[in-house]
Amino acid sequence: LERLGIHIPPPEQGTRPEVGPVSAPEIVVGGAIDGVVFARQVVHGKAPGDCLLIQRIRGAGERVQFTGLGLAVELPEFTHAQVMDLVGKQSLDWGEADVAALMAMVGGHPYHIRLALYHLGQGQLTLDELLRDAPTASGIYRDRLLSQWATLEKQPELLTALQQVVNITTPVKIAPIAAYRLESMGIVYINRDDVISSCNLYQFFFRSQLSL
Repeated sequence: LERLGIHIPPPEQGTRPEVGPVSAPEIVVGGAIDGVVFARQVVHGKAPGDCLLIQRIRGAGERVQFTGLGLAVELPEFTHAQVMDLVGKQSLDWGEADVAALMAMVGGHPYHIRLALYHLGQGQLTLDELLRDAPTASGIYRDRLLSQWATLEKQPELLTALQQVVNITTPVKIAPIAAYRLESMGIVYINRDDVISSCNLYQFFFRSQLSL
């Protein structure tokens, strides 16, 4: 946290953190490196005396109170220009069409974009390979997709609503509560009463799963 410029006053620090792994939600903090902090581990609330308890952080010039582990400080989606800038920082030899292809698959979601650019920047795969495998259980987003699918399988009413969304490429109307819950998972966008998949990553993956 100190390396990222996030100051924790001494009275709020313990000597030994107690942590536990989580898959979601990601904590996104404005003003950190590239504006994104990936929280693969979080500190337990109400920590014992010898543990680190994060009570507050500063992001985008504002103080954000942590009342529990479910709080996420979210950034707006990256624009095409912002993704081009990130591509340049990874020293990838990309053109406008490459950025458009990536964003067509994953949208401008900061986590999706940064995970893709990390793997591409490491030379672990090509853009074509990433796009081919992204909406499958063997791609780089498999953990997130399978976790969401496991959640949806326990809620048949959400699966029914989701099927209406992913089977077509135009906006549809579904039950408001289902729309809200799917939006909270990042799977859909809501515009007034219209609902549409937030990106091809989700549309392709869930459409495939629902057809099995």
